[in-house]
Amino acid sequence: MEVRASVKYIRISPRKVRLIADLIRGLPVEAAEHQLMVVPRRSCPLFLKLLNSAIANAKNTYNIKKENLYIKIIKVDSGPSLKRWMPKAMGRATPIMKRSSRIVIILDELKDTGKKKIKKVKKEEKPVVLDEKPQEGIIGTVEDIKGGTFRDEESSVKNIFDKTREGKHRSKQNLDKLRSKGKFGLIKKIFRRKTI
Repeated sequence: MEVRASVKYIRISPRKVRLIADLIRGLPVEAAEHQLMVVPRRSCPLFLKLLNSAIANAKNTYNIKKENLYIKIIKVDSGPSLKRWMPKAMGRATPIMKRSSRIVIILDELKDTGKKKIKKVKKEEKPVVLDEKPQEGIIGTVEDIKGGTFRDEESSVKNIFDKTREGKHRSKQNLDKLRSKGKFGLIKKIFRRKTI
């Protein structure tokens, strides 16, 4: 059962991080931990933290013991580089690339026990209880809905729209009213919407 953990935007060059990745690739988890504690490199504490995260993922997700894990795949890829400049002689400047890296670690079982992923138990949902007092809605009261009698569609549609916006939408009737009042001059005609 493969278990994965990853970290991004490490401010160390991938070339330097790969030295440690090559050192622990394929080792059992406990041996890799001992190796990382001894080697004096700046990326070793990051690898140790990532390895512990992958072990915790294996324990909590699949209930696999630490002794039964080994490092199957470890990848170090380059992340985004920060571009900086170094001033040089005669007004020149040379670029400095401050590189970053990302690490992906995949653990696997030494002996396959056939355990499946632990399913989390969902909380029981409480049934929704309506108030005993009938509520008025767009269509009708609660008793009307239970009884099967509804209001006509026109009255329900009128209730949906906002009263302050009533008569302000661009229908043909309203446009005729506006034209008769003389609200459409030359400027209005030029800048009016094309969807009319």
